[in-house]
Amino acid sequence: MKQLEKILKGKKHLIFVDFEGTQFTHEIIATGLLKCEIDENGQIIQEDDGILFFTKAKAQVGKIVTDMTNITDSFLKTNGLSFEDSIEKMREYIGDDLNHTLFVCFGNNDTRMLIESMRISHPKNQPLAKTWLPHFFDLMTFMSQFIRDDKNNTFSLINFLKLYNIEPTGVSHNPLNDAKDLKNLYIKFLNDKETLLIEYRKLLLKMKLIPEPVKKLLFDIMDDKEINKDIFNQYLKDYLE
Repeated sequence: MKQLEKILKGKKHLIFVDFEGTQFTHEIIATGLLKCEIDENGQIIQEDDGILFFTKAKAQVGKIVTDMTNITDSFLKTNGLSFEDSIEKMREYIGDDLNHTLFVCFGNNDTRMLIESMRISHPKNQPLAKTWLPHFFDLMTFMSQFIRDDKNNTFSLINFLKLYNIEPTGVSHNPLNDAKDLKNLYIKFLNDKETLLIEYRKLLLKMKLIPEPVKKLLFDIMDDKEINKDIFNQYLKDYLE
């Protein structure tokens, strides 16, 4: 896909990222990172085991987040790093070759949590973390240009996995599992051209902004009907009467 090729041009590494955050302040409390090496076509040729670690937050985790993740305030007090140490741990894993690295996330919540954590904690190495932000790539938003549900809503990660018949990796809301699921979704999206074609065709036919004459022409194509300039002109005349 040419649009994706432009984004991946010159990249050598993809780091699939997932954060879990506090319920109300959206501070990072858990991080999952999975680093992959890609070839010039964006195909993954090597990956490591990934890393998972936890971070103390200034605010409480919140009941809803605890119910989803099993992460509690007491757990973070014992097992969590400071946010400053978390940035350093990420730096050690990510490396310094940002020009050839792309952080792949699902939606904009991950960058939002990174920004909020910096704003609240004011770590000394905040300038380093800020350099990562321009290198994030939201796979969900990109895919949603071509694939949406029957009500034109964006898919959740779990529904994208179902669409592509991908078995989820372990329990959800474990950020390393979610990063691995995101990696598997990326692979399918890159290689399963037939599903992309079917879903994009469905999306086009549902679009309300496509002019009616053009939409009728698309339906004719789908029904294997004959189309030509005269037929299209007639559709235009009918619409303008």
